[in-house]
Amino acid sequence: ILSVVVPFQLSSERLVCLAVVVSGQGQADGATLAAVMQGYGWWLTSTDAQRAKAKESRLFERVSGYVEMVQACAGAGDVEAAAAIVAEQLREFLQCQSVAMIGSRRGNFSLLAASGGIELEQRSEGRSAMEAALADAAKRNEVFAQSPRGKVPPQDVLGSAAEMARLFHASGWAVVPLSNEGTTVGGWVVLWSEEDPEFEEKLRFLKASAPRFAPL
Repeated sequence: ILSVVVPFQLSSERLVCLAVVVSGQGQADGATLAAVMQGYGWWLTSTDAQRAKAKESRLFERVSGYVEMVQACAGAGDVEAAAAIVAEQLREFLQCQSVAMIGSRRGNFSLLAASGGIELEQRSEGRSAMEAALADAAKRNEVFAQSPRGKVPPQDVLGSAAEMARLFHASGWAVVPLSNEGTTVGGWVVLWSEEDPEFEEKLRFLKASAPRFAPL
């Protein structure tokens, strides 16, 4: 049995502990799990410093879902299974339209899993567009993001991410490369189809979590 507990303190002087217990086969490395959980703690504390105290409770409601995602991912049998878990639970966690997990090997990007009812065939236009958007973001070493504007895809935004989003009728997106020791190992493509007042907060979470998720 592997147990990892990470304590941290909010600006409101409230002490919080995140805990993950993994048993059986497929146990994750304790240091890796701790790094992922510390990333979430950093985001939680930095966000707390910028928000009114009344909104704090909503963050605690998300902690259990985040911990479940890390634990389930750690126990997955292979990369595709782990990617499917992350794609689905990230979609629920972010309350967005869909999340795609894309892997990279020797500079070639390939879709591993997608949530939100998206089914992409091997040579589909949508699949190619997602992979191209992430490849572009990784090449530029940037996160491509567009705050969702209602339910209508923006027509005044250019670039590979915008073209990809229009194929899925998405009005907002976040294309986040994942790098491990300077090498891009994949990334997330997150789509929104409705306006989200918490978009900037969720984008900060994705950026803060990316360095901790990549080693998984």
